[in-house]
Amino acid sequence: MKRIIAHVSTAAITLLFLCVKLNALTSAAALFWYIPSISSACVVIVLLLVNLRRQPTDKTETITMFFIAVVSTNFNVIVAQFGDALPIFSESGQKDLAAAGALLNLLSMPFYICAVLTLGRGFSILPEANILRVRGIFKFSRHPLYLTYMFWAATQILIYQTWSIIIFSAIQISLYVIRAKSEENLLERTFPEYSEYKRSVMWFGRRASRSNV
Repeated sequence: MKRIIAHVSTAAITLLFLCVKLNALTSAAALFWYIPSISSACVVIVLLLVNLRRQPTDKTETITMFFIAVVSTNFNVIVAQFGDALPIFSESGQKDLAAAGALLNLLSMPFYICAVLTLGRGFSILPEANILRVRGIFKFSRHPLYLTYMFWAATQILIYQTWSIIIFSAIQISLYVIRAKSEENLLERTFPEYSEYKRSVMWFGRRASRSNV
């Protein structure tokens, strides 16, 4: 039941967030900068609903993890509401930094798309063990989606440039790390070969083989 609630509530919140984003567009240029958030929102909605039809081999549904997973996934709603509080920089320096942050988000989209396409129906809110993904982008990153979300959480500091966003980003990144650790424990329990994969592939990049040492 927690799995259904997590997926349906997140899909609904994401759809609402997407509608707000689209309503806020004032030009084609604005649409260009919103591509990452709009694209990721559409993908999340589709994958959440598709994934509900597939029962995982194992999953984590504790109240604590349910809260962490749902909050971290929907944290962009909190950011949209309170991210502008307590600005750091003067208005003269805001535009260049905001543009740099938006550009970094756009440049990370190919990495995100590769992760989503490889993960496919394995996409979920709560930590789940479906199929062990070790091909494609997962050859070079254990958690490409979490890594992308954490990268976006960091770049949003450049976009908003407020003290509140620094706090929000730190919270968001911490929640993703907790989710990733819980998922790793679940995968190690379900797939014995995951331990070897974990030793050879880092969050980003592969460790050098020790066979020739």
